[in-house]
Amino acid sequence: MPDLLLTNTLASYGTLVLLVATALILAILAYARIPDSLSRPLARYGLLAAFFVTTLASAVTLYYSEVLGQAPCSLCWLQRVFLYPQAFLFGIAYLKSDARITVYTTALSIVGALIALYHHAIQLGASAPVPCAATGPSCTEVLFLTWGFVSFPFMAFALFLFLIVFSVLLETLWRKFPPARVV
Repeated sequence: MPDLLLTNTLASYGTLVLLVATALILAILAYARIPDSLSRPLARYGLLAAFFVTTLASAVTLYYSEVLGQAPCSLCWLQRVFLYPQAFLFGIAYLKSDARITVYTTALSIVGALIALYHHAIQLGASAPVPCAATGPSCTEVLFLTWGFVSFPFMAFALFLFLIVFSVLLETLWRKFPPARVV
């Protein structure tokens, strides 16, 4: 039987990595000029990196539900709806060097982030103006809470926030280094 505690710990550390990466990207966008030696590969392989991040995140959600038996609630499913397509979109965009994709993935990430933030708030005790579905797991049940703030919805929020900020970074880099066609 896979270890749920180990998986929660690894996922929580992954969330911290996303938060640190998001903060670094925001600092770079606000205060720094990125050297060309870093800008060029980021512009070229950014879509590939986003593909790997979204694919890994999708795999982790499926691992939790299908292997560890943690059934997702209705709000978790909604968050998945806004995550899963992004893996395909980023992958295809990388192969076709389609810089327009960030418009669509950012829209998906904004909606996903809002749902995740709402979900996290009601798990922490905020009143829920829209009740959770009567069937399936409760949206207010906290299955784990690492360090007092990392839960499933917070992980999703951190991921969506990262994807939004990373997309802004890519848009900024592509002004100077347009993505080259791979296929």
